[in-house]
Amino acid sequence: MRSVNASELADWLAGEAPPQLIDVREPWEHGTASLAQASLVPLALLPQRLDELSRERPTVVMCHHGVRSAMAAGLLERAGFTDVINLDGGIDAWSVEVDPAVPRY
Repeated sequence: MRSVNASELADWLAGEAPPQLIDVREPWEHGTASLAQASLVPLALLPQRLDELSRERPTVVMCHHGVRSAMAAGLLERAGFTDVINLDGGIDAWSVEVDPAVPRY
């Protein structure tokens, strides 16, 4: 599984061909701190919601620190997604490296 750091993801999202960004945290976490570009699909619901995701675009998965998103990346790869990337350090790293306005929790 590939990974990307928060700064690299920020550049990628600002580019001409951004990836789909999937936030696998719980709704309360997403309500506390989120990225506008991310679609919320909690990890527990991911297997039932695979048909909502594009298999044509690179898929970056994120969570709080990168552990749940690594599990989600493995699930997506087993489901046949071929370009799955984990956000190292999750939204916490985003807050530290990219945008301190995103609350840390």
